[in-house]
Amino acid sequence: MKTPSNDAREKILELNKLLAVQLSDNQKTMAAELFKSSIDYGKQALNGLFLLNGAAAVAVVYNKDALEKCWVSLISWCIAGVVLSVACSSISYFAQRCYFTAYIKNSRQQMDAFIQKAVDLYFVGSSKIEMPQWKESVPGRILTFITIIIAAASFCCFAYAFLQLRSEFSA
Repeated sequence: MKTPSNDAREKILELNKLLAVQLSDNQKTMAAELFKSSIDYGKQALNGLFLLNGAAAVAVVYNKDALEKCWVSLISWCIAGVVLSVACSSISYFAQRCYFTAYIKNSRQQMDAFIQKAVDLYFVGSSKIEMPQWKESVPGRILTFITIIIAAASFCCFAYAFLQLRSEFSA
């Protein structure tokens, strides 16, 4: 097998450097946009839960004279829903942070392996370095699962208060 000349190796190394820099820039931009869009999506969903339960609590307080004896129970369920949605927002932030950290760590490992492979190709002519496997963020997945459970509980608080209100007016 014919080995490339030194000029060809230098050109290959230079192209690999340019490719590595371009890849790094693209990964940083993608990571930042992914992180930002994930947080925006989570914020919108959790703001909806907060507003749903908060508006219900305000409606209960406004109509407490008409509700007589059950308004305290209704407002308690609505406030529980608000508290759960706030907790959900906090946990969601930490989950997104875990995903972002894992993404950066994986990107660095990929970049290091890519550069090492290019250096080996330049100096040795071949490389036995394998690209590392992409590792998922287990803490991020666990926190996301907890966030989903808490969001469902927040919605259930609203639903229970609504059903209780409905039974109060049908009786």
